Amino acid sequence: MTTEIPLTSGSKQAAQAQQGRQAPAQQPRPKPHTTIPWTEKYRPTTLDDVIGNDELAGKIKALVASNSYQNIMMVGKEGLGKTTIAFILAKIWSGNVAANIKSINASAFGNVKVLRGEIIPFCKASTIYGGRKVIILDEFDAATTAMQFGFRRPMEDFTRDGQAVFILCCNYEHKVLPAIQSRCLKYRFSPIPADKLYVLGERILTREGVSFNDPDLKDVIQQAHGKPRDLINLLQQNVVEGHLVPPGELQVEKSIKAIMKALIKDTNLEKALILYDETVDSYGITERDFIRQLSDVVITTPSISTVNNVTTIGLPQLSKSHLLSEIGETDKYIADGATPDAQIRRLLARIFILAPAISKNKREEQEKVDRQRVAPQ
Repeated sequence: MTTEIPLTSGSKQAAQAQQGRQAPAQQPRPKPHTTIPWTEKYRPTTLDDVIGNDELAGKIKALVASNSYQNIMMVGKEGLGKTTIAFILAKIWSGNVAANIKSINASAFGNVKVLRGEIIPFCKASTIYGGRKVIILDEFDAATTAMQFGFRRPMEDFTRDGQAVFILCCNYEHKVLPAIQSRCLKYRFSPIPADKLYVLGERILTREGVSFNDPDLKDVIQQAHGKPRDLINLLQQNVVEGHLVPPGELQVEKSIKAIMKALIKDTNLEKALILYDETVDSYGITERDFIRQLSDVVITTPSISTVNNVTTIGLPQLSKSHLLSEIGETDKYIADGATPDAQIRRLLARIFILAPAISKNKREEQEKVDRQRVAPQ
């Protein structure tokens, strides 16, 4: 609110004197950047707008229709729509009053201080214009153990008294205390099928006036790994001059395959490190994204393939298990706070060390297949 200050006689005279002066020419202000991220532009605002997880959406609609106010725990990987549905529910249960909703990211503020200083006072305060208090705790699995222990009783008391309802969103339910899980209805979110994502992608591109080829859209959907948020981000970042182009992640995948070839087949660590630097610089991917795509390449490389009755060994199962173990260990080190770039280079060095064993394993498996092929029936 702006408060107007009355002018004194002296200030009135000064103001009148200023009126005769020419005001300096003002430079035109640059227009604000109004581009809205597509993830926000196409974020569902009602339960009917949600695509995929039809059975789950039906259960939540039935809960709303029953006028039953229950604490909810939403479980699933990031990017599947947990937080979006949480806000849709909060809007309904709060009486569509923003002041009745409180959202807290528990990964950053999930501690006892926030519980006592913000959550409990918010629940105790009177609601505005009816409705209920709704508290969304995003990434609740990252909340401290002390906060979770202290949260049990307030959660139960405020819900029983009808003062508030809690919606917890988490990626890993095993990190949430069983006592809290038992106080919630649990909904599990699964990756969205490719055909549902195609409908979503086609709808967005059509509304944006973007032309696209069917194979390119399917490539983008493949890179989204069943996550609507990833799909929408990939669509927006791969539109060039009004046309959808093949996603850069496919180029990253090719680069990773070249890195693996340099390490295992060429046994050239220096070449692999150079290719890694070029991949990061060219496509701007994070270390965690690199690890995810490296894991995908290892998993999707066939262990054995047969073409024209000729069987060839690709990446043997034993070698895959060793590589995935190293990748998982590296990901854990980074999650625990180790320097990401150094850990990736350590991982590449470990794969280089494993290369002779991988090549030997491949030769042995190929020899076994060849003996079986030429053996008398």
